[in-house]
Amino acid sequence: MRIKAWVACGAIIGTGLVLSAPTAAIAGPVPCGKVLVAKSDWLGGDGVPVRSNGAGGRSCDGFSVRNRAVQYGGGWQCVELAARLYHVKGWGTVFAGRNGGARYIPEGSGGLEFHANGSGYVPVPGDLVIEAHGYYGHVTVVDRVEGNTIHAVEQNASRAGRKTYELEESAAFGSYGGGFVRGFMRSPRNVTPNPAATAPVVFAPDRPTLLIDTEPRIKVRANLVWNPPDGHGAQIRGYQVNRRQWNPTSGRWSKWSSVYVPPEASSHAFTSGRKKSEYRVRAANAIGWGRWSRGTSAGL
Repeated sequence: MRIKAWVACGAIIGTGLVLSAPTAAIAGPVPCGKVLVAKSDWLGGDGVPVRSNGAGGRSCDGFSVRNRAVQYGGGWQCVELAARLYHVKGWGTVFAGRNGGARYIPEGSGGLEFHANGSGYVPVPGDLVIEAHGYYGHVTVVDRVEGNTIHAVEQNASRAGRKTYELEESAAFGSYGGGFVRGFMRSPRNVTPNPAATAPVVFAPDRPTLLIDTEPRIKVRANLVWNPPDGHGAQIRGYQVNRRQWNPTSGRWSKWSSVYVPPEASSHAFTSGRKKSEYRVRAANAIGWGRWSRGTSAGL
């Protein structure tokens, strides 16, 4: 059943769910749906409500995706929190593959990046911590990283809605149930500033250049090319490319439209009619967005 991929920590068995994070982590019943961590109390004051799944295990509020900003899956399972946050923030779709368990989020979430634990990648606020233990695993969301501690929030595992991991260089330890941390999921669109980050501010990329190629049926392919910014060692986490077009009838520019580009890219192609256009690009690192490049125009 497709629904299994949204019920997070467990999979459907009979009429309910089986808990993947240990029931011992919950010290007594907490009312179903009670807000454990307010949206203003994590992710720099811009999170989403972290709720209690009652005594743990079964989805105490059933399954719903009618309003995905309110509930996105089984309430209140661990993947539901991750899926709802990423939907609200516009960071992409969180989807658990294989048996619908949280440990298989990397297999089901196309468009997100997976970094194996200890690979050199250090998580930032908003990243997902993927735990592999039991049949279904568990997922938490990074709130902040301070020194050697990852502070995360979670559903369906603790009555406080919070969890910490020990960080040794780029390896995290502290999974439930004697398991291990598989790694971290991140969205290229997540540029949440990390108060503890030490990466330098990103400077603007070089002014982009345009390679114009006219295609059949009066279409024009504009390939925007840029050089990475001089960030003095900044770790680029992605680019944002803007385009606006001139409307000769109104005598005004359109609003800027945006495209997100992965960090390894240095170009992006547009296909449009023969309109006068302007393009610009900026880069992001753990601190946030850098300055926009100078604009490049094409009188098409």
